[in-house]
Amino acid sequence: MGDFNREQTVVCRKPHRCDWCGEGIEAGQQAVSGAGMFEGEFYSYHIHPECAAAIARDSDIDDMWPPEYQRRGMTQRETDEAQVVEDQTQRGE
Repeated sequence: MGDFNREQTVVCRKPHRCDWCGEGIEAGQQAVSGAGMFEGEFYSYHIHPECAAAIARDSDIDDMWPPEYQRRGMTQRETDEAQVVEDQTQRGE
């Protein structure tokens, strides 16, 4: 059986955790739901619509998402840049 991915926008019937940013997705909220098979392993996910948009514009993502959570609606690069600014602000730079 080959690799595949099915993705659709849904209204959640139960709470989920966004697999991109780690924040909650409450019942009744829209989410992008996906399921598929990659290299013989089944997977499924729920992500915020704004996190799906971040993934779509992140040119650094190929087949695998980064192992750590990103900020809601931000690419990995945007998350890293925001963290640098916060660190500089905390140090008073």
